Amino acid sequence: FPVTIFDPTLYSRIQNAIANVTQFASRYKGNVAFLSAAELKDALLELNTLISPMMMVSQYANLRQTIDTQDPHITALVDRVETDDATLSNKLVFFELELGKVPILIQQKWLSDAVLQDHHYYLSMCFKMAATQLTELEEQWITLKDMTGSDAFGRMVTELVSSFEFEWEYQGTPYIVTGK
Repeated sequence: FPVTIFDPTLYSRIQNAIANVTQFASRYKGNVAFLSAAELKDALLELNTLISPMMMVSQYANLRQTIDTQDPHITALVDRVETDDATLSNKLVFFELELGKVPILIQQKWLSDAVLQDHHYYLSMCFKMAATQLTELEEQWITLKDMTGSDAFGRMVTELVSSFEFEWEYQGTPYIVTGK
């Protein structure tokens, strides 16, 4: 993985992930209910492969910010990653929504197929959560809203707590403890 936050491969990984997810959506959107168990397994494996680079960049950026919450370059990277992650999520939200709308008989068929054994929990949760999901547009709007709502508040608290420093003495030796 990159040694520095200025490594251009960070941004190319993000752009590649978004481009690949766009292609994924063009192939599967509107077709999820018609997939065989083997095709669904392939789609799920592909989906995992597509989002993994973005997850790695996100984890890297957030870990770097944990180390130094005051570095504006790291903060800019985290902001960029969060914005692009929302874009990626909004391009993929259709998949879980469509899985949740699959007729019960197809759900049961998929869950009983050994090909999808490793994906049983994920599929079960998609089917179960379908009753609480909104439309695709509403789910996308919530993702965008959260960036400046509850998610932003959580980031602010983390940054604030991480900036605290306390002097502490243990067995006669003074220490500076931070919230990092």
